[in-house]
Amino acid sequence: MTIFPMSCSMQITSTHDQTMEGVFIFDEGGPSLSNTIIARRGKIRSNPEQMSINLHLTDGSSYMVSKDFDSSRRLRFKPYDLNIELEDIMHKFSSRMKGKKEMSIAELRRQLRQTKEGTVKHNILTIELQRKFSIPLACFLLGLIGVPLGLMMRARGRSWGIALSIAIFMIYYILLSAADSLGETGRMSPALAVWIPNMVLAAATFLLLWRTRRDM
Repeated sequence: MTIFPMSCSMQITSTHDQTMEGVFIFDEGGPSLSNTIIARRGKIRSNPEQMSINLHLTDGSSYMVSKDFDSSRRLRFKPYDLNIELEDIMHKFSSRMKGKKEMSIAELRRQLRQTKEGTVKHNILTIELQRKFSIPLACFLLGLIGVPLGLMMRARGRSWGIALSIAIFMIYYILLSAADSLGETGRMSPALAVWIPNMVLAAATFLLLWRTRRDM
């Protein structure tokens, strides 16, 4: 269930009660029915003991539509009470599967052990695991490369340094996208593919530092 206040204003009437104006509620309901509720006003009453919230709505309409759009029904109401069980909501959140980018290193390693090696899923998990280490290093290298670029901007002009900075970033981004594609499809080892952009970035950093030191 998703609740959207159509008006940004909200009046706090007491510690546990809140009054809203212009309320839009979308309830997916069951597997075959969705319910959209629009009300002029609504009041929230919470019940901490029973872990529930009651929405008391006034002056609105309820639009019920089947998922296949074969049937629909509209119901107008003056008062309408909608109970929300917080326990059910928390259960849905706790049971939601984490995305690959949300997993910790330990969770990714556990998923890798449970996934067949060589599959696309295994390759993607390997890439996400290696990114936990490669991305922080890339940020460090991008910060380090700023030192010689800053000195070059003083010596050769700001426009030249900015153009070189953009070129380096674009090359890194293109290599990162290509490495992900090659790693996911298995054309290249996923663990190696993730580190190729960092290798190129490290070589560029070393080259610029060496050239800056030579020029000085």
